[in-house]
Amino acid sequence: MYRAQGSSRWQKNRNINFKVDRHMKEISRATEINNSLDYADLHFRPFTSFKKRLLENSQNITPFQSESASISSTSFNSTYSIHSVIDSDHIATSVDFSDSDEIAADISKSLIPIADVTDLQKNLGACFIKHNASHALINDILKILKPYHSLPKDARTLLRTPQCLPAKQLSNGEMIYFGLLTGIKEKIKKGLIVNNGKLNLLLNIDGLPLHKSSNKQFWPILCQIEETVDESPFPVAVFCGSSKPDTVNDFLYDFVDELTSLKDGSLDIAHEISIKGFVCDAPARAFLKCIKNHNGYFGCEKCCQKGKWDNNRMTFPDSNAPKRKDSDFDSFSHDNDSGHILEKSPLLKVDIGLVTQFPLDYMHMVCLGVMRKLLISWCRGPLNVRLCSRYIDILSNRLVSYSRNIPDELPRKTTKSERN
Repeated sequence: MYRAQGSSRWQKNRNINFKVDRHMKEISRATEINNSLDYADLHFRPFTSFKKRLLENSQNITPFQSESASISSTSFNSTYSIHSVIDSDHIATSVDFSDSDEIAADISKSLIPIADVTDLQKNLGACFIKHNASHALINDILKILKPYHSLPKDARTLLRTPQCLPAKQLSNGEMIYFGLLTGIKEKIKKGLIVNNGKLNLLLNIDGLPLHKSSNKQFWPILCQIEETVDESPFPVAVFCGSSKPDTVNDFLYDFVDELTSLKDGSLDIAHEISIKGFVCDAPARAFLKCIKNHNGYFGCEKCCQKGKWDNNRMTFPDSNAPKRKDSDFDSFSHDNDSGHILEKSPLLKVDIGLVTQFPLDYMHMVCLGVMRKLLISWCRGPLNVRLCSRYIDILSNRLVSYSRNIPDELPRKTTKSERN
């Protein structure tokens, strides 16, 4: 029979077990409260506190007066075995605590330093960007790695994707400028078809309505590079407002400034940049070139003549009129106003030919212009030009058969022509 001063052996064991359980709960609670901050410190602090409290408790325990067992304060510094005895019908369990300094050293080896986690995050982000990994794939990989490393849960956090882009406030809307050089470098990374040290750019500017119920619209600046493997256009800038930009100077300011730096070699790119042309419809061309609209008396972009208003439409009957030249825009002044040019376009600063580098829009002028007028005349025009019903049916069936060969990306499909 073991005897001890004060409390019995079983009472002392129960007290020690209770304190150990309480400390382990404190460790678990501290880890759950702040798992991401001071990762290593959170693990060392509980063990330091645990060692201190065990030593304090050991001083209050009186050695048992027995030949078979003895407990001293020295045993807490080496190895202390706690035997938890429930009763004679239960199995006794033992928990061994090694020296707390050795425990801390072993745990420190298994912990990942915070700097290493940061480096891992950067390396993973660079790898995902290099191989063009989708956000869905990145999110799945992060879910797998999350239990083992302190990594973010979402691809946008890992790649540091900006949540918002700086918007420039214009007089009647906002404009976001993505950059011409940024898009060019991304396209070059995907490969070049012809590497002759020169890049030809095709640019498109047009208005896009956003909703049928409001006047909100986009005016994007899109660019396409002919020499790259990926020929899809990329956005250079986007303007959003209730109407087109008030002034072309504000709209093109950042674009002209960057294009000037690209052409004179101020920016870091090992290719010569050349503008092949601006592909726009008639209203957009008039806006960019600062000229009269296409339905004005001096609206013709290719010849110098005054139009005539005939049958509710503007016509230009003189086919021998003198042609317009790029030099007409360079030498423009309000003193020698010809009626066609309203003011100097900012595109003149980057040596853009406002006649030769602005081709006419085939779709609006021919397909939706002249051809549409001919079809309307053949189906619903005067009797001297109208086709009979049999010919109209043949024409209609032919148009419908063409729709099977039109790509899905083209929104305008051919339909049956109406007789009335």
